[in-house]
Amino acid sequence: MLSDEQIKNLKDDFEKLNTNLNQLENAIHTETQSPSTLKH
Repeated sequence: MLSDEQIKNLKDDFEKLNTNLNQLENAIHTETQSPSTLKH
């Protein structure tokens, strides 16, 4: 079994991953919504 401390750490890591994923999705959404940023 995992200790309470390990579970807490895993939850913290999961929260960080979720935050990073949301930021990435927002960035992709922004890129796809604004054609001006896609010009080379």
